[in-house]
Amino acid sequence: MPATLQSDLAGAVAAVCRSRLGLEPGDAVLVAVSAGADSCALACLLAASADRGLPLRLVLGHLDHGWRGADEAAADRACVEALAARLGLPLVCSGPPPQGDAATEDGARRWRYRQLAAMARAHDCRYVATGHHAGDQAETFLMRLLRGSGLVGLAGIPHRRPLHPKLTVIRPLLEIEPQDLRAYLRARGVTWREDATNADLSRDRAAIRARIAHSHAPTLAALAGRLRRRLERRIARIEADAARGFVQHEVAGAVAMPRADLSRLHGEDLALALRLAGEMLRAERSGPWFTRRHVALCAALLEVGGELDLPHGLFLHVAGKTAWLAWRKQPEVSLPSLSVDVVERAAFDLDAWRAAGSSQRAAVDADMLGDAPCLRLLRSGDEFTPLGGRRRQRVAAWLSRAGVPGLARRGQVVVEGVSGVAWVVGRRLDAGHAVAKGARRVALLGVCENADD
Repeated sequence: MPATLQSDLAGAVAAVCRSRLGLEPGDAVLVAVSAGADSCALACLLAASADRGLPLRLVLGHLDHGWRGADEAAADRACVEALAARLGLPLVCSGPPPQGDAATEDGARRWRYRQLAAMARAHDCRYVATGHHAGDQAETFLMRLLRGSGLVGLAGIPHRRPLHPKLTVIRPLLEIEPQDLRAYLRARGVTWREDATNADLSRDRAAIRARIAHSHAPTLAALAGRLRRRLERRIARIEADAARGFVQHEVAGAVAMPRADLSRLHGEDLALALRLAGEMLRAERSGPWFTRRHVALCAALLEVGGELDLPHGLFLHVAGKTAWLAWRKQPEVSLPSLSVDVVERAAFDLDAWRAAGSSQRAAVDADMLGDAPCLRLLRSGDEFTPLGGRRRQRVAAWLSRAGVPGLARRGQVVVEGVSGVAWVVGRRLDAGHAVAKGARRVALLGVCENADD
């Protein structure tokens, strides 16, 4: 980091939080604090950002991974408790995990982010901040270089990434050297604890750290930063081109993609497009799910059609004009909200309502609907008489004949009243629930995504 910024580390961090991470005054942030120097410095620097025009609502989150024994874990927790008291911030702790959940580095990472996400949601935090710094960025770059990673891997650790729909992981310290963080703590008399496992050379990152001279870390981190910016420009181009036709089916746990648009992409560009679809499904929550070895398989599938299993329960399905990226098992998600407003038929202009047109709104006979309609997922035995038709039929069969693929049908929602299915949402009304000439009251139905999802 430039010498002009070293004199005011808190000011530099506040600037990154505003310009790079998009934080605003009053934002709630869960700060992951292990008791190590990096995370302790992160907590102090974010607290100090209040004096630099960026007051944040901070909560410290501490995890015991169960790796270092009860005595070490207790000492770590005591160190974080002292820091929380010094800063006047609330602290929430978790762990150790059930046996086996964090037995490996990958398992520990997954458990860690699951716990941090739960802590953040419990305290209404929109962000989870971690203490990754320029040294970590350099180590990550070199590890991935040695493994033969492409542009995505060599771009290193991103400043921010989505963890859940309303939760983002942020790394405010990626441009700061670890020695600067320790100097900051020493100058303020803040103590921290060293994790002996960081010196275990059997671990990949520790082995890489032992081989890198400190003088090379800034160069490697800067290179990763340049590649990250190049990657972001490429992603923006793909978003404006191929990815503009992506359609997310949230309830179904699937993303529909125009096959022709994907077929025009090759190599890294195809991989990036599929990664963008994966982000829509939050595929990264279980770890890396798409690697370079999948690119050729996906490209071949786009040519001939068919299906390909991907890591962590995902699969790619190609048929007709559409390629689908989806979860093999339909995820548990919150259904949209249903609003119901009942008006007198005499005061309702049905023609104007129809002219306004919206796939997420419907007008039905309130008396046929009943007083307690519910919105739910389609069931295999559901039947209705589609408006404009005369024959009662299975909703699923009607959707299939209408060209709705199976992956979209599994996320279909319907509104059910006392007389059965009243509305196949976004598709067609049941003829028996339509507003007929003799109707007394009209129920105005609306469907919208839940704000808390």
